[in-house]
Amino acid sequence: AHCYGALVYRNRHAPTAGPSAAERWKAALDQFIAGGGAAPVVVAPRAPPRPPDGAKLVVWTDVQWAKDEVADPRIEFCDDLSKADAVFAHSGGGALAGKVSQTQLVSWYAYEAALIRKDHLAATLRRAGLDKKAPGPTFDIETELDALLGWMDANPERFVMLKPYDLGRSIGHAVTRSLHQVLCYAGCGGYVAQPYVAAPHFLPAALGGAPKRKYDVRVVALLRSSEPLELYAHDHVYVRAANKTHSEDALNDVEVALTAMHLVDAAPAYPATSAFIEAFDAEDPSKPWAGVLAAARETLREVFSAAAAQHAGFAAASARGRAAYGCDFILTEDRTPLLLEVTFAPAPLWSSDAMPETIPGVADDIFRTLYFGDGANVTRC
Repeated sequence: AHCYGALVYRNRHAPTAGPSAAERWKAALDQFIAGGGAAPVVVAPRAPPRPPDGAKLVVWTDVQWAKDEVADPRIEFCDDLSKADAVFAHSGGGALAGKVSQTQLVSWYAYEAALIRKDHLAATLRRAGLDKKAPGPTFDIETELDALLGWMDANPERFVMLKPYDLGRSIGHAVTRSLHQVLCYAGCGGYVAQPYVAAPHFLPAALGGAPKRKYDVRVVALLRSSEPLELYAHDHVYVRAANKTHSEDALNDVEVALTAMHLVDAAPAYPATSAFIEAFDAEDPSKPWAGVLAAARETLREVFSAAAAQHAGFAAASARGRAAYGCDFILTEDRTPLLLEVTFAPAPLWSSDAMPETIPGVADDIFRTLYFGDGANVTRC
């Protein structure tokens, strides 16, 4: 069953099985761990192809924030897709792939599912030896069920987060340590499971609200070329926090277990980014926010490079691809950023009523970076 938020089953009685089940699970887990992966590939940077210079760049889009907020005089929007130099779409290339020409720039990459589908992202990380860049190990419960059951049997006190392959907005997420529930989700199909981060870094107390609130951070990544890699992260990040004190005894409460309160019908109490950074740095000056953000950018560089190295189609899309992604990170208690997911066509949190502040100019930063390579307020990954 799909649900918003965290659904907790505390019954850990093993499903009925013969005495060999635990041995089979352990063997599957051992094989899963032994799989390993190759070292990440580093791609030497060089300038990718650029859009036409001189005349205005004509862009077709169905993204409302782009129409409302992009003010760069070099950009002109049109309603006729066939007359556009570039296509900036809300839903990727699925419905539009057959309608665009080979001379148009597009806002998606072939094989980008290696990043934006949670099962494929887990495989990308594993093959590149980047498992530790995300909460892990991550299991595809359709194809790696025995290994997951082996991990749960070896870690009976740990919760796992069940996530649909390709749904966002916290839809269908569940937190459990019940083997029964995992088997039910496996029967439905389309889910991954990864260890729930039991000891996250909490929002600094100086920001107010309930103590020890978990939070995550959205980073907007801008991909101009996958091979060679030209990837930027916008400098302004967005902090989303749970409303209530974190406790493993209350993970059935979405205001405890999740962070995107505006997506689960709760009134958010998010901090302004500047206030967050100030409180974060004051809490532990030895591990400032600047260093954490640099580590997150390095993770993005490694992950996007790995996708290009593993999928020739993703690398070959560089001549036309200009894409924006929303990349969500959670911090461990020692302030290590872990990549939770990568989403296509990120929501405009910079102008959202759910956020505590409006950040002007972000839409222009995105378009200038993607199409002209001269956007402000971005840092190369």
